[in-house]
Amino acid sequence: MGTLKKFMRWFKKDNVDDLIYRLQSLANSLKFQVRMLEREERQTRMQAIKYKKQGKDEAARMYAAEMVKFRKSALMADRYRLHIVKLIAQIKRAQMTGRMNAVLAEVAGTLDGISAAIDAEEIAKNADMIARKIREFEIEGEISGSAIEASSPEVSPDELDAALKEITAAAKGEPVEISAEDSLEKEVKELEKKLGTG
Repeated sequence: MGTLKKFMRWFKKDNVDDLIYRLQSLANSLKFQVRMLEREERQTRMQAIKYKKQGKDEAARMYAAEMVKFRKSALMADRYRLHIVKLIAQIKRAQMTGRMNAVLAEVAGTLDGISAAIDAEEIAKNADMIARKIREFEIEGEISGSAIEASSPEVSPDELDAALKEITAAAKGEPVEISAEDSLEKEVKELEKKLGTG
């Protein structure tokens, strides 16, 4: 019973609401960062096109590589943001479950008080259910892994070649065919679909 009381004390509305507020602030900051990275990607793309039109292939290549880095960084930051949005949803769900459990436990306690009997099995079952729900939140590793991945995007030779083809086509005024989605774009779209934000 001590574990249940400790958990319910921590899970008070103020603690959870403060945590949700901080996570939402972080998600908003990441959204802003994604927009900034996308703007930088567009600017470096324009520079690459300009240099390609001028025949300065080495400068165009350098800007194309930077364009790909900004693109990948934006996707990674957006994926990290979506993980935080998912975490917020899970915390809100847990908060509601905790509140519902508290009300149900109160009702059960009242009924047990009437009969002057305490059902230790029910209390243990509630504590086990809460512990199981907490274990389901194993997203700390997922968020940490995303943060590590987001620290330094690498540009593969294939990605650089695809970016240079895109820049060359744009420099010639041809319709630009953006290369097929990479795994990060697919993962972001899948997360958006799951969360209903895309």
